[in-house]
Amino acid sequence: MSNAWRSVSSNLTSAASTPTSYTPTFEKFMSRTKNQLQSIVEEIDEIFGDGYAKKNPELIGRVFQGEKLEDAAKSIRDALEREQ
Repeated sequence: MSNAWRSVSSNLTSAASTPTSYTPTFEKFMSRTKNQLQSIVEEIDEIFGDGYAKKNPELIGRVFQGEKLEDAAKSIRDALEREQ
């Protein structure tokens, strides 16, 4: 095995064994996502009654998905406005 291949192989092995769940960016993302989901559950329960969100997890997912689509549309709109 060549030295170059050993280096590549070593880098791949160490990268594969490093858990990505401990990176600060991932932790920040997961914290924000958890807070958003908790807010959605609280809002659904406020509107439809306690426990409704837990009994209807697909509604939580749809609301979360809708919020993410709105965020993406806003990002695209903002980028297009900056280009003008």
